[in-house]
Amino acid sequence: MEQKPLALVADDDITLRVLAREALEQAGLRVEDAATGREALEAFQRDTPHIVLLDVMMPEMDGFAACAALRRLPQGENVPIMIMTELDDVESIAQAYDAGATDFITKPWNALILGHRVRYMLRAGQVIDTLREKERSLAEAQRMAHIGNWQWDLATDRFTASEEVYRILGLDRTTFPDTMEAYLEAIHPEDRDQRRQLLRLTLAQMGTYEHDHRVRHPAHGDRIVHEQAKVVREPGGTTGQVVGTIQDITDRRQAEAQIHFLSYYDQLTQLPNRLLFQDRVTQALALAQRHSFIGAVLLINLDRFQRINDTLGPSTGDDILKEVAQRLLHCVRKSDSVGRPHDPYPSILSRLGGDEFTCC
Repeated sequence: MEQKPLALVADDDITLRVLAREALEQAGLRVEDAATGREALEAFQRDTPHIVLLDVMMPEMDGFAACAALRRLPQGENVPIMIMTELDDVESIAQAYDAGATDFITKPWNALILGHRVRYMLRAGQVIDTLREKERSLAEAQRMAHIGNWQWDLATDRFTASEEVYRILGLDRTTFPDTMEAYLEAIHPEDRDQRRQLLRLTLAQMGTYEHDHRVRHPAHGDRIVHEQAKVVREPGGTTGQVVGTIQDITDRRQAEAQIHFLSYYDQLTQLPNRLLFQDRVTQALALAQRHSFIGAVLLINLDRFQRINDTLGPSTGDDILKEVAQRLLHCVRKSDSVGRPHDPYPSILSRLGGDEFTCC
């Protein structure tokens, strides 16, 4: 069976404590009480109640001081606190809220109204706790996925973002100017103008965009991010704001580059492997047929290489293969050694495996 919520009542008047206990128990709560502000602090740390009701005029520590002290406790930051007071002037009410009170009620209070007010505060507190938990879960999910969200209000030029956005960009949230221009300044200078043009085009078309660009992180240097954004219209059809997400994809890009290298390049000599050689030969044959020119493939084999492996060991054989690769690189043009992707007639120096090298 679900346990009833616990209320802590602090009042130096024992009669009022008894009446408050009866009213709250009838409202479905369990009740603990205290006669002073200090006793209330001790009871709070011992029992961790779901709601606290504090009288203002108490010995040793009044209700305002006790409320402020509760808010400084780790468990007391978000607990609902009701101030019960005979003081109904504006200054006293303001002092209650300044001390951290959630609500207040004036004495003499009606038992039925007190019960309903407390139950309402508990429901509101539960909603707020649920929202905080969802915010924590979202922040943790964003941190794990390296993704943050942002929002730009076009009317005020106010830029707001989740904590992960500031972490990705290496910005201090407390000193950030909260403008779109300040956000754009975090983008790599070579990518910034293209990003501005994309944003202007999106606003003009009332559309969406996706874009990869670099950002300058103060501690980690250049990072690559993937950004998505869309224009949100107001109910009247006017442009109201732009909302977007930004994700750090640097590690993913590095992993993709590593996978590509392992797939198409020989790890020992760093030359293109058989798979990339076959792809380039296919391209060369297609170009030769289209432009009516003759190509050639040079196959290079090392004589008696197996004897070196057998007598001096595989390590020495690997050293020789690396040395041969370097010498071959010096015998051809630099464009041949890398295949120049923009060359209409690409050439490539590669290692097919073992002691076999090719140049086409």
